[in-house]
Amino acid sequence: MMQRMVYDYYGLYVEEQFQVGRYTGFATKDANYLFVPESQENTSLWEEKLQWAQVMRQGDQTVALFIPSIQKNRSITLDGEKQLLFQLYVEKTRDDGTEEYNGSELATFHNQGMVMFPPVSSELFVQRWSEWWEKRLEQLENWYQSVKTKPAFSLMDRWFIKTFPYYLGMTENAIQCLKAIPVHERTEEAGCISHFCYTPAAWVTIAPNTRPIKLPSDWLYDHPTRDIAEWMRYAMEQGYSHTQIENFVQSYERHNQVTSFGWDLIIGRLLFPYYYLEQMEQTYLRENIGTMEETLYHLEQSWEKEGTRLEQIASLKEIFPYHFQKLPDWLLGRGVSFL
Repeated sequence: MMQRMVYDYYGLYVEEQFQVGRYTGFATKDANYLFVPESQENTSLWEEKLQWAQVMRQGDQTVALFIPSIQKNRSITLDGEKQLLFQLYVEKTRDDGTEEYNGSELATFHNQGMVMFPPVSSELFVQRWSEWWEKRLEQLENWYQSVKTKPAFSLMDRWFIKTFPYYLGMTENAIQCLKAIPVHERTEEAGCISHFCYTPAAWVTIAPNTRPIKLPSDWLYDHPTRDIAEWMRYAMEQGYSHTQIENFVQSYERHNQVTSFGWDLIIGRLLFPYYYLEQMEQTYLRENIGTMEETLYHLEQSWEKEGTRLEQIASLKEIFPYHFQKLPDWLLGRGVSFL
């Protein structure tokens, strides 16, 4: 069925179909293509991202090329979901996927994205992050009060009631870290194209020893340290060594130096309990009941590892003693109490 739709809408002959993570792709005689879900984003967001991608491709051919349908539509419905089609440029590399390569590749990507945006007051990023976190926290706090009044509790409700006060305090600590950044550090900073949540999986590799493909689906405008912090969060969750984390950062900074202000943003973002808030929003905002049992299991696992997570953040001072001087005293003293 897909072969027929690809021909009808794009005039392309499918020779082979493949799967890359959550994406469906196909090969023709001359090129590789990937379908990317349109998700629920509005038209203006996708238009902006496609414009960014067009500019980024001028300096990086591994940015996927958007292909409109013959009818000039942005997307088609495939398997019951609206999807956009992108052509992939596969470039061979001798690299083996080390942290050094990933860091330098991310820095190069950020530098290319900075060209599109003028420097702005760094206060913008402090406000942007803290206000968004405050909004999400307020929403969770309203749910917390509502859940406590239920006549009967689900297992997820009980877990939420038990853990929310702790994560409330942790989020407030992260916000305070941002607001405590000294005024003299708040000069002009360059924003760039970043990712909603950057991990090695944010870029797609369709074959061994090839450069990763950059899809614009989760791009946004933000400070470059957003991606660095989320990569570090992922690295600690996956048990990366200090050497691996240091190699990533050093290779990044060879192309794009992180400012003192940027390091303060990293500290605040690492303290922010991203995974917890994201999962609770999935549960109570989107009422995603179907995966609640699995979600609860992963949240409980995350809770059990919370002490380790804080120790890992504190240990970053051993790798970057100058940059992590401003870690909170309560974290360095390991004076963390659990419920």
